[in-house]
Amino acid sequence: QKVVVDLGYTIPELNFSGDSPVDILIHQQSKDIAMGVDNDGAGDQGMMFGYACNETKQLMPLPIVLSHEFAKGMDELQFGKLKYLRPDGKSEVSVKYKNQKATGIEQIVLAKPLSPIIKLEDAKNDLYKLVILPILEKYNLEKIDFSKFIFIHNFLYCNKVNSTFIKCRQLYFSIKSISQHIRSSLEYFY
Repeated sequence: QKVVVDLGYTIPELNFSGDSPVDILIHQQSKDIAMGVDNDGAGDQGMMFGYACNETKQLMPLPIVLSHEFAKGMDELQFGKLKYLRPDGKSEVSVKYKNQKATGIEQIVLAKPLSPIIKLEDAKNDLYKLVILPILEKYNLEKIDFSKFIFIHNFLYCNKVNSTFIKCRQLYFSIKSISQHIRSSLEYFY
């Protein structure tokens, strides 16, 4: 529960806080999985998608790196300059490619719950100036027009339904950006 509070979930009226009950339900690993991984195996199994590339120093595609940077930037501001931000933000970035090179940012979507004390336009301006512009500059990318920045703010309650919807959108756009990058790469080779 301390970790929940440390993450910023401190308002019980929002249906999830450090005061929320926590159930810990741990059980033994399935015998079917264990027999395949207990002897020098991976220990468990999972699903991943994506690929490594030399597009960024992190060896990840630029849209994913930027998305991570924007999410991190919002989190840092939540505990710093912009106390009106609430936990559980999301981000997505659409990057335009030509001949395997990023040629620009098509759109940035940030989602972050807000305290009702802040005006939407003020929050959007703050995030544009304090998150988007510095990160684009860090990666030597041209600043995008304010109209290409979409801010989703109206999920007041941080809960699984809202989070799942945003994550599904994020997954869709990540896959879309990766597929555009792969398509651009294939066009380059043919």
